[in-house]
Amino acid sequence: MDEVAVALNKKTPISFTFRQRDYAVEEVSECWCETGRWWDSEEPAELYEVQTGTGRFLLIHPIDSTRWYGKRI
Repeated sequence: MDEVAVALNKKTPISFTFRQRDYAVEEVSECWCETGRWWDSEEPAELYEVQTGTGRFLLIHPIDSTRWYGKRI
């Protein structure tokens, strides 16, 4: 999972930088929250499945963090 820079409109991702390349979000296919493996001290997170012009990505935002992570799916 790579750290990504995400631009938001309110709380919804509209673009992001992944591996030094910029992507515009064309569609947010799904958005959900996961509690994380609390027994392993994993933080709750918001997850966004997004479509860009070149593919689908999963963007993950731990709720108590300013960081975002992403991967191509």
